[in-house]
Amino acid sequence: MKDQSKTRQVLIQELASLKQKIANLERTESERKRAEEELIKSEEKYRSLLDNASDAIFIADVEGNLQEANKKAEELLGYSREEVSGIHISRIHPAEVFGKIKDVFNEIITKGSGSVNDVSVLRKDGKIIPVDITGSLIERDGTKVLQGIFRDITERKRTVEALRQEYSFSNAIIDNIAEGLCVCHETTEYPFIKFSIWNNRMSEITGYTVEEINRLGWHQTVYPDPELQAKAIEHMKRMRQGEDIRAEEWEITRADGGKRVLNISTSVVESNDGLVHVLALMQDITERKRAKEVLREDKERYRTLVENASDIVFRTDNSG
Repeated sequence: MKDQSKTRQVLIQELASLKQKIANLERTESERKRAEEELIKSEEKYRSLLDNASDAIFIADVEGNLQEANKKAEELLGYSREEVSGIHISRIHPAEVFGKIKDVFNEIITKGSGSVNDVSVLRKDGKIIPVDITGSLIERDGTKVLQGIFRDITERKRTVEALRQEYSFSNAIIDNIAEGLCVCHETTEYPFIKFSIWNNRMSEITGYTVEEINRLGWHQTVYPDPELQAKAIEHMKRMRQGEDIRAEEWEITRADGGKRVLNISTSVVESNDGLVHVLALMQDITERKRAKEVLREDKERYRTLVENASDIVFRTDNSG
């Protein structure tokens, strides 16, 4: 009886152990299925993100052979996904830029990430497209691969070129007008006013370059007299508050110490960042003032001669 009881206990223990193993296997199988489902969901999510990305994305092996691409990559290069697979990266770049591409490729392999700006890709139809590239080393299915993000910068380059041409045109006008033209704004650091525009005529009038005037200061140089300087600073403060001046005459001191009389008009403009700028148009009227003074003196001299003449002097028109 004791042997039977002992045998029964052993069988019960073995049965319990077997049930535990079965439960463990079932739990392991359940976890495996859950992991597979999560992996599938993750892969689906990755595919969705890949296909809905606004930039072209390529996956390549460490040898540089393309493995897959998203929809934007198909649009960028003109190749289908099937055609992309197996193409070496040297085929999608013009020969003259491939040196840069190879350098950034090696940088990604060794450092894990890298980027290069404004390089070209070669479409299937032979068209050249400018792009910025950012790459990183990632792991897919236990294997290291490179993920490259290609951003088409065609429109950006067109915009920049249009702005450059517009800027060059505006600068040509500013630099070649007869009057001095400048734009300045207030700063918290000495000399408290900074000029962002200072045309060639301003340098001719004052004798200072924009670098010199921004270092030495407008009020501190052209108005060395303390009383006149204080008046000019107060005037500038009112200008920034919207009190424009129209054809006011101000005497300035040039870099060489010479005096010049300027006819100054201003207007206030506010930039997108809220910064208040003062635009000033300055006309050097020194010679004109001198000519007027000479004419006035000549008239006075003539009048004095006429009034003090011993003979009768009179003036008639052409009809007598």
